[in-house]
Amino acid sequence: RLATEKQCLETAERIVATSPQEQEHMRSLVSLHGNIDIIPCGTDTERFGRVSRAEARRVLGLDRDAKIVFYVGRFDRRKGIETAVRAVGQLKRENLQLIIGGGSRPGQSDGMERDRIEGIVNELGLQEMTSFPGRLGIENLHLYYAAADVCVVPSHYEPFGLVSIEAMASGTPVVASDVGGL
Repeated sequence: RLATEKQCLETAERIVATSPQEQEHMRSLVSLHGNIDIIPCGTDTERFGRVSRAEARRVLGLDRDAKIVFYVGRFDRRKGIETAVRAVGQLKRENLQLIIGGGSRPGQSDGMERDRIEGIVNELGLQEMTSFPGRLGIENLHLYYAAADVCVVPSHYEPFGLVSIEAMASGTPVVASDVGGL
């Protein structure tokens, strides 16, 4: 794969990176040659930020008075989901909910990571306050962002962090790791 990436970087007219950190990774890991421009990702501000917290919670059937911590993304160790689960486990608040959104395939690496995260949730006794709504998409992702009190992005590696800008476009505060494009 590295040889193909190197060839693409060195022969393409232009390569696009989403952040200075991604550009630096391409330079340090792939090649010092080739043209790289930075064009940050954007988000659809017509889709996000148009639903109130109360309306989103009503539609999703969530407690209007709960304090909701929301994670969405792939099930991958680099995403740091365990960090979010353990941090929420240390909070001593009534009516606290943790929502972990994202799809997984049984038997695949993402499915094994979901199983591991569910095991940590069970180990910490957080089953009653944690939900796994599965893959979120165009029909409901904006509702989860709007319903949350905070969106967490605890990644160990993140070239850009689209989740963070979608959450912010929804008016939801973000707590993110100080890595990569975040």
